[in-house]
Amino acid sequence: MKSKKYKVIALTLIVLCLYAIPVYAYSYKGVSAFTNLSSYVGGYSYTSGSGTQSVSAHSQLWCDGELMDSDEDYGPDWAQADVGHNANRSQTHYWSILGTHRANGAYGYKTSSAYYTFYY
Repeated sequence: MKSKKYKVIALTLIVLCLYAIPVYAYSYKGVSAFTNLSSYVGGYSYTSGSGTQSVSAHSQLWCDGELMDSDEDYGPDWAQADVGHNANRSQTHYWSILGTHRANGAYGYKTSSAYYTFYY
């Protein structure tokens, strides 16, 4: 009788624990890319998710170590942050887009980057 009682208690605790701990099976990825490389340099960073409740994308456009533009976006399964700036074509410049990607408000994140060098 005692062993049956302990089995019922153990099974009850297991069931309660299974329902108390939410399990999220999700995945997400992030990409950064240039879309315009003329007198206006621009691009984006996007985050796409599967099984996510929310995703975010933060994008920064850098030129020769100086922040030129930044943007961020949020959505349930897609977020795209667009950046761009007028370009000085009279000298060589080193451009980069840096993206930060998160899913479900997590502290952890993924990064992406794209690089372009304009030679005068």
